[in-house]
Amino acid sequence: MEFIPTEALLLERNVIADPSGCTYNWTQMDDGVLFSARVAPAVDTADVVVDVDAAAGSLSVSVRGERVLYGKLSGAVDASESKVLVRSLAMRDLGDEATPSTDSRVNPYFKILIVRIKKTSRAQWTLPIQGGIENPTDCDSHSLYLIANALNQTNDPAALKHMNTAADKGSIAAMLKLAAWYEIGREEMKDIPVSKSEDLALQWHKRAGSAGNSEACYIIMTAHASGSHKAEKSFFLALQWSSAALMCGYGTDEDGGAMALEQPRLYQTLLFQTGLLLMEGGFGIGDPKPDGAVAVWNSAAEQGHAQSCWNLGIFYLNGFGLPEPNVSMGISLIRSGMRKVKELSLPPQLTGMSESAIDALVHMDEEMRAQGNVLDIEKLKVMVAMKGAGQLSPASTKPPSQTGSGKAETVKRNNRRREKERLKKLQEKTSTYSGEESMDAMSWNLAVRKSIGVAVIGVGLFGLWKAFKTMGST
Repeated sequence: MEFIPTEALLLERNVIADPSGCTYNWTQMDDGVLFSARVAPAVDTADVVVDVDAAAGSLSVSVRGERVLYGKLSGAVDASESKVLVRSLAMRDLGDEATPSTDSRVNPYFKILIVRIKKTSRAQWTLPIQGGIENPTDCDSHSLYLIANALNQTNDPAALKHMNTAADKGSIAAMLKLAAWYEIGREEMKDIPVSKSEDLALQWHKRAGSAGNSEACYIIMTAHASGSHKAEKSFFLALQWSSAALMCGYGTDEDGGAMALEQPRLYQTLLFQTGLLLMEGGFGIGDPKPDGAVAVWNSAAEQGHAQSCWNLGIFYLNGFGLPEPNVSMGISLIRSGMRKVKELSLPPQLTGMSESAIDALVHMDEEMRAQGNVLDIEKLKVMVAMKGAGQLSPASTKPPSQTGSGKAETVKRNNRRREKERLKKLQEKTSTYSGEESMDAMSWNLAVRKSIGVAVIGVGLFGLWKAFKTMGST
């Protein structure tokens, strides 16, 4: 796998693609067109050169000497009225609508470049760049991608050629579009210009993943995890692509990186499914790795992922992948998952128990821990039953035959005896209750369909334009 995106390499780029692979977004008012792009944090307004040739009808935008946006404009413009602004963003401007942030810190990972050009008429443009300067494809890769999309809407045969050229010039959005086209094919959607080809869909997703797109990495991970699309069923390769997805883009271990900040639901799902692979083992990774599953599920649970909370609860109930059981924590995690997703229910070890009975388990576990005794859920059930029957004094809740070194030896012996049985049961439980986010839930086809629509850069363009005009008038 040829994939080495790092933060250091990213910071060498002047323009940074968004999660959908777009390098700029555009919108228009009656009197102008507005472009916005993510640029490296060190870029300032003085680093940007905008060249508008009204006579030729062309635009060229360079950042630190690199031409990043260029081509023939779709209408006449006033060359004397172009304006440029490079603006910082707050961290709260990242993320999706489902997980709004209140973080007011300045985003250290990229700034927003805004370029405004003035139209000479109020006519609306369908595209900002309608073609190349010297030839039909002599424009930046993202503009060519937009042109190819527009051509495809009219069933123009040049759409496929332009899309391939855009991808070859480095457009991640074009790579994702080609992957989606080959995945679905004209057999299912008549407007798609290619026949279905799982092999080519896989190849284009690999190109997009290798170029640093996290969603493409996730899709390749699922292909290797399930063995679909003629990909080798290999958990080893699946975990490599999982790691690649987490390395994509900017960010640090502390904030979880670009995927955690901008695609939190995809980030949580990737971590959850990575945990399933580690728990199952085999297919190139050897024995099950429950401690690894606990680590990634903890990260997902911290982000509020319901299924990871639920699975972790099972592990904590039984001490699987952990130094020892923690029934109180396990019940808390299970309840947390159930509150988030109504389809989740009590696991078999708690099925049939009332809330008060479960609370009694928690109370007993806390009492035992306060005395230095750690018991698994089955022994705690016995203790609670004994206490309820009056066979155990509330002032002396010591587990029979579980004091001193005898207790430690019993726990070790039971752990050894039950380890294989636990693994089998836990694998059954987590797969049975994996709900909508099981390995089969976000199927390849579903994930690819998501890629066919490309999202815009969500930075509040009109809000920025208002700020831009305010600053421009001062």
